[in-house]
Amino acid sequence: MKNTKKKQKKRQYKSNLRRHNCIFTAQTEGHLLEICAYNGWSEKDIGRAIDVVTKAYRVRRSTAWREKYE
Repeated sequence: MKNTKKKQKKRQYKSNLRRHNCIFTAQTEGHLLEICAYNGWSEKDIGRAIDVVTKAYRVRRSTAWREKYE
C-alpha cells in the first residue's frame, strides 16, 4: 500500500508533462548544450533548454504580432 501511494503522488506532481522525441542537427545540439552550460544544467537537462528556446520564441512572436497590429 505504501508504495502505491508514493507512485500516485509522483504522478500527480508531474501530470502535465508530455514525452516527445526530437531530431536535430549536431550544430543545434551544440547550441542547446551551450544553453545548458550557461544555466548550470547538466547535459541531461537538454529538454529544459528546448523549453527555454520555445518559450522565448513564443514571447518574441507574440510581441512582434502586438507591435504589428496595435
